[in-house]
Amino acid sequence: MLSPGNSKQQQAPRFFKTSVIIPVYNAEATIRATLESVFASSLKACEVIVVDDASTDGAISICKAFSVKVVSLKENSGPAIGRNFGVSQSEGEVLIFLDSDVTFAPDLLQRMLNRLAKDTELSGVGTLSSPIPLNPCFFSRYFALQEYVMMDGFFGEKGEATIPYICTRCGCIRRCAFDQIGKFNEAYQKPSIEDYEFSLRMEGKYEVLYDRTLVNRHHFPDTAWKIFRRYHRNTGEMLQLICRTGIKTPAPFENDAAGRLCVGFAWGFFFAGFIDPILFPASAVALLMAAVIRKRLLHRFYTDRGWVFMLKGWLFYIVSTIPVATGFVSGFLSLIWRRIGAK
Repeated sequence: MLSPGNSKQQQAPRFFKTSVIIPVYNAEATIRATLESVFASSLKACEVIVVDDASTDGAISICKAFSVKVVSLKENSGPAIGRNFGVSQSEGEVLIFLDSDVTFAPDLLQRMLNRLAKDTELSGVGTLSSPIPLNPCFFSRYFALQEYVMMDGFFGEKGEATIPYICTRCGCIRRCAFDQIGKFNEAYQKPSIEDYEFSLRMEGKYEVLYDRTLVNRHHFPDTAWKIFRRYHRNTGEMLQLICRTGIKTPAPFENDAAGRLCVGFAWGFFFAGFIDPILFPASAVALLMAAVIRKRLLHRFYTDRGWVFMLKGWLFYIVSTIPVATGFVSGFLSLIWRRIGAK
């Protein structure tokens, strides 16, 4: 077992050495718990690399109290560049990526490596985030439940699935696969869809195992503004990625995209109803269609938190389609601007 302050590397588990890579930016409030999870792990040996993304708080001082290798970026560059730099400084045959605000059970990392060792065809192993956030409030619970339902839809009766999608919050990938796929796209200099862009390059060649029992816990956005900002940015980036590559909507988002499209129509019919009242019923029908499409989400809202949360969650889902729409418009305008600039 790893322990803080003990810098001596122990024998690597089975046939590979392991590197844990954690980009850190102003994570003073959460990084200690993350590192405590790493060092309480049953993992026999690993190197832990903390990438200081030009933090201005006390996060790195906390990190230095543990047996970690701290490497620093000169300026704040985002998690894509941070992870790439961490990989360049690592020696492991398996790379474990962690966010700086996750925790997990002591046996989780070793179980991930055990699954990877048993199946040489696997490129990596990912985890789900618990629907119970580390920072519980309405908004974090909403976000956690929505994400969990989205990912849980992949699992059948076996409770596991292999998909070409890397989990950077808490997941591992073979170094050889990472090198073949290529680095994270460093054009994304803020937390965004760099993981989805990377996963796009895995399609048809590399598979990552997800098991419903492999679960981490995470700090989720805990204000409406944080959620709206993420939806706006990610929608714009995703639209540009889809248009640039010609891919369809990434699998985890298909159901949500259909639901939000119906909500978008509902908003359109609602405002058009002030011009022609006959369109008001069409707005209600569109909302009903959205509810049918997202019935698993509504059911999970109800079973986990009750009627009141379900109603509040559905209302917030409807309202949060607005930043999705603004992100779509922003992404569309960016595409037009780039095409004009290219001429």
